[in-house]
Amino acid sequence: MDSDRIRVLILLLVHLAIVGGIVISWLRAAPRRLFIALTTIEFILLILFMLPKNATSFWSWFFDPNAELAAGATFSSVQLIAIALTWFAVAWRATTNRLRVYAWAVMLIFMLLAVDEYYALHETILQWRAYYAGVGLALLLATVAIFRFVIRGHYRLMLLLLGGISVMGLGGVAVEIMSNQHRFEIGSYRINFIGCDQFFLGIDCNSLNFAEEFLEMHGATIILVTLLYYLHTTSLATWRPGRRIIAGGSAVWAAWLLGSLWLLPTAQGLLLADSIQAQYLDGDLSLVRYDVSQHIAAPGDTLDVSLYFRANRFLDADYSLSVMLFAQPTVESIAQSDLLLGEWKYPSRAWLPGLMVRNDVRLHLPDDLPASRSYQLVARVWQGEWPSGVAIDATDRAVTFNDTLILEDIPVLTGDTPPPPPMTSDYHFADGIRLVGYDVPRTVTPGESVTVNFWWATAQAIDRNLTQFIHLVPVDGAAEDFIGFDRQPFDGAFPTADWPADMTVRDEWTLQLPDDMPPGDYRVQVGLYDATTIERAAVTNGDGTPIADNSIPLVTIHSRAS
Repeated sequence: MDSDRIRVLILLLVHLAIVGGIVISWLRAAPRRLFIALTTIEFILLILFMLPKNATSFWSWFFDPNAELAAGATFSSVQLIAIALTWFAVAWRATTNRLRVYAWAVMLIFMLLAVDEYYALHETILQWRAYYAGVGLALLLATVAIFRFVIRGHYRLMLLLLGGISVMGLGGVAVEIMSNQHRFEIGSYRINFIGCDQFFLGIDCNSLNFAEEFLEMHGATIILVTLLYYLHTTSLATWRPGRRIIAGGSAVWAAWLLGSLWLLPTAQGLLLADSIQAQYLDGDLSLVRYDVSQHIAAPGDTLDVSLYFRANRFLDADYSLSVMLFAQPTVESIAQSDLLLGEWKYPSRAWLPGLMVRNDVRLHLPDDLPASRSYQLVARVWQGEWPSGVAIDATDRAVTFNDTLILEDIPVLTGDTPPPPPMTSDYHFADGIRLVGYDVPRTVTPGESVTVNFWWATAQAIDRNLTQFIHLVPVDGAAEDFIGFDRQPFDGAFPTADWPADMTVRDEWTLQLPDDMPPGDYRVQVGLYDATTIERAAVTNGDGTPIADNSIPLVTIHSRAS
């Protein structure tokens, strides 16, 4: 245990001896016993945090007072919700409108504090320290006013409440600033007398960070027992529903916090997400479920991706996750989002084996993202310095690299119908694809590049990849002397296995005609086939008549002498 921590511990014990002694001397009966019990729990949490332990272990996280979702945050959040429920009881049975309004307002404040203590909502708010300081000051003034003009004759309780609010503010704002920001700033204005340049009472400012949580916790304890003592000394003491609301509501909130962390993600994964299997770290870590907010996107959209990982034993390190969108077939990264597995609140070294942990990632697609394409949504687990990826040991999905898993392909469409084709057609392939139009020049020159276009429509989602062929068959020559061109539609950027139902798209080809192409007339024939079996996809015309050789004769073109 380093010397700075020992000094902070001594300061906290001095605080506890002075403030705790005053509170105990001013309280009576059950509230005094509750104060001693809650303070004992806080002291135990503090000692467990101070004890040496493996820095990468579950316990080093669980007893870290600065860790969100851990023991200290859970305990403090339950305390704060108990305070809110106690104010609810006061408001419900208040005899004056001023007391009722005050109690409702304070109840809402402590409900928000209870949620924020556990879920750290303030991290998303700029200048949150200034807002908290302002609310705390307003609460102090309102408390003085309510005891001066409404609840008269309870000045000792007023001092205890003011003391509890002040201790919470001291820890949550002042000490927090000293240990993290070192100066209290509101916009461009700096309050220099609230801060710490380097040392405070001989203690490194950065070592004060765990003191802030303890002070917040202890301030909440003072407020809670003071309110309960107020209830104990008034007619509210006999109101049993109020006591049940406080005790039952606090228990329900504690159960929710613990269940939402360790049980809810597993239930969500099993009920709401798709199954996937990927093993890492010789089976110590598994990706077992995933969910994507939309399976068809448009440029500028946002994809919300949830990945459910499970530790199969306690992990000895914190791992990170990257979710990316790759272009096909170039494997170029189009969008990327990175986070620590479990986010910063619940790192992977703290995961309990056998339970799923949900990891939410948001991907923003560029506004100018080329459409009528499909992109690979991929996930990559890594640890340490980039790019030290964690290899995938086994999976039921395809991989791009040995550490990059393909979750699924995401078609990106504009939603606009392409312009009508110059030549319409109506050919139906057995897979649910229709050729509804085309644009082919009628005269060509050997050696030139020729642009042709095909309009495709789908009646259903396509479940396999097909390759298109274009054959230029000489009208007056042997059929086997055709000039052939083969490629996947969109040159592999939008494989047919990714085509969704009810889609109409235009695919542009560029054909490089051979220099030695004999002049004459050629019949343009097209079709689709499975590249793995070389079997052509069955096709019929609009009235259901099968097309010979599953090769559609489109038009006749003329090749002129070069």
